[in-house]
Amino acid sequence: MNGLSMNVRMLSLEEAEECLLPIPEASGRTAHAQGSICLRMGQQVLLFPDSAEGKRIAQTIRDALAKEQPGSADIHSLWKRLLTGPDAVSRDSAIRALGKVREVSRCVIVFRNVPEQSTMIDSRRFAELAPMEPGDVLTDLEEHTVALIKQIREHSPEDIAEYAAAVIETVEGETGIRFQAGIGNAEDSLRNLHRSAEQAMQALDTANHFHSESQVAEYRKQSLERLILSIPPQERSALRHELFSPGMQRIMNEEMKDTISVFFQNDLNISTASRQLFIHRNTLNYRLEKIRRETGYDLRTFHDAAVFMILNSLPAEE
Repeated sequence: MNGLSMNVRMLSLEEAEECLLPIPEASGRTAHAQGSICLRMGQQVLLFPDSAEGKRIAQTIRDALAKEQPGSADIHSLWKRLLTGPDAVSRDSAIRALGKVREVSRCVIVFRNVPEQSTMIDSRRFAELAPMEPGDVLTDLEEHTVALIKQIREHSPEDIAEYAAAVIETVEGETGIRFQAGIGNAEDSLRNLHRSAEQAMQALDTANHFHSESQVAEYRKQSLERLILSIPPQERSALRHELFSPGMQRIMNEEMKDTISVFFQNDLNISTASRQLFIHRNTLNYRLEKIRRETGYDLRTFHDAAVFMILNSLPAEE
């Protein structure tokens, strides 16, 4: 090992990321890039020449680390316990066992098979297909469910949602298995990361009440839906009956539903909504007047529009 100092470089994780090197997810794991072997050692990355000698030295270090570090399966088990541990003591012990994992902003994205499909893939197969970045971690959460712990970096919430949609498109294209994704809020501490996982799961459950056709459900965008679900089911049913009178059901065809949706999307602006619907503003006013006569709600006023939107968002009969 006399020539080691000339052939081996040691970088911090930040330096390795700046060099766009693939960073193994755990200490003792390797990756190949740019003619080098990247070996992670805690918060550092060793770069060896991708040669027979470099491979031999890297393997020697890997074998030594394997005696001290938990195996890959154990690491995934620790991340899972971090997300699902029954109490703070259990989650804290997982954090200690994982070692010096950087405290950066992370969120949890949960990918779940759609209910009618029994086929599933585990996190290992998912990781082979999903476009992941250094520092991201995949682990099995429960049956038919995989959790991706994603570093936020400079990503906006919109970027994360687009990323989740891209992952679904890639995995579905390769496997034919349909998925939905739930996204929890960002957390800056590993100790609180379980909250993001819980929110991601709740986002999926909430979406299935209201928007079962949606591929990506964001917890941060479900304030109204969560508020509605906090109402007891019996009261929700009574509220639905107030809105969906026989007269309302007669006029609520696809054209009327589209009219209401576009009108709300355009912030109750009749001129803009009528242009988007390709109808005269008088025609739009006529349709809104029909709704007012049948329900008593004038959607041209903010108060009535807000109440109507909430009532119309109530889940179907339970």
